[in-house]
This record gives sequence, C-alpha cells and structure tokens, in this order.
Amino acid sequence: AGKSTLLRMLAGAGRPDRGIIRIDHANMLDWDPERLAPFIGFLPQDVSLFAGTVKENIARFQGGSDTPSGEIDAKAIAAAKACHAHELILGLPNGYDSLLGWGGRGLSAGQAQRIGLARALYGDPPIVLLDEPNAHLDAAGEAQLLETLIALKERKAGVMIIAHRMGVLSAADKILVLRDGKIEAFGARDEIMARLRNAPAPARSLPGSRGPRRHG
Repeated sequence: AGKSTLLRMLAGAGRPDRGIIRIDHANMLDWDPERLAPFIGFLPQDVSLFAGTVKENIARFQGGSDTPSGEIDAKAIAAAKACHAHELILGLPNGYDSLLGWGGRGLSAGQAQRIGLARALYGDPPIVLLDEPNAHLDAAGEAQLLETLIALKERKAGVMIIAHRMGVLSAADKILVLRDGKIEAFGARDEIMARLRNAPAPARSLPGSRGPRRHG
C-alpha cells in the first residue's frame, strides 16, 4: 500500500516524485540533511544495524572532537532506558561495548529491534517515525513499547507508527488507512477503528489464487 515508502520519504531516506514534504513550513529538500538528521528518529522495517558496538549503533556513530564521549555515553543510555532496552544491553557480554556484526549479527530479531528503537530515540528528536516497531516483540515488549509511546507524547514529540499488529494503536490519536497507495480513511482513532470493525469482510479467494493483502 506504500506505508513504508511514505515513512522513508518523511525520514528523508528518499525523494518524492511529486508533491512537497514540509517541516516547519519549509520544503524538506531545502534543509541541510546533516542539520536535519538529529531532529528525526527513524526505525525502518529492516532495522539495519551496522558493524560496531551497541553504543555506536545507538549513537548513530557520532563521535569526534565536537561531541565528548561522556555526552554520547549519557545520551545512548538515556535512549536505551526510554525504550526499556537498558537491562537487555547490560545483559550482553560487554554491555554497551558489545560488538555487533554487519546487520546486527549476534542479536535476536527482538533485541535488534529494541536497539534500533533506542537509535531512533537518541538525542530526544521531536519527530519519531516507527515502521512496525512491535513486529518482533512479545506481549511484555509490546506493553513496554506502549509506555515509550505515551512518554513520547508527554514530551510533545510527533510520532508516526506503521502497524499491522493493532495493540500499539491504543496510543494513537489519529489513524491513516492506506490502500493501493491512496488514502482510504483518516481521522480520530476511535472513529476509524469503529469503521474498520464494521467494514465487510473481503471476498474469499478462489483456490490457487493469491489472497487479499492485509493493510494496516
């Protein structure tokens, strides 16, 4: 339906073919990407961790003389605590200094997703974009994710979530439904949820044909 594509465009990871994405009324393409990046936290569907330490991945490999290492340490720990990943990281062989292989090799899918979420929250960005952040979480992890989303709302962050599993939608104020790349519905959460519950079931597929795609 184009949900992940939409989020990538909003994160600056791609350019729209037409139309304008605006941040503070300015065309996103007019912003210096390096200056804009700290203000956007992005968790893609494919978490895409890199070879390096857990801390380096959370801190987006920031470093150098402009940023003291102690400040990076503090911000990485704060981000991990914000998404309940701190104890998970301390349980790794070398904690925040644990080395990861390319793609986050050495972690389970759920652990990688938690660290990717911490990376998205690093530095308290005012815009947070999350693509299926609960895809690899168990019930306890999803409950902790809801706590994180509520905390983000309390600090007035703008949060956009793509979800197939409906549990996280209880923290949403509004829901946008996309189908075949077009907006099918947009409005207050309870209104859209009621409309989805009352929608007729899709027609059953013929034997041997592909079933209807599910859209969140």
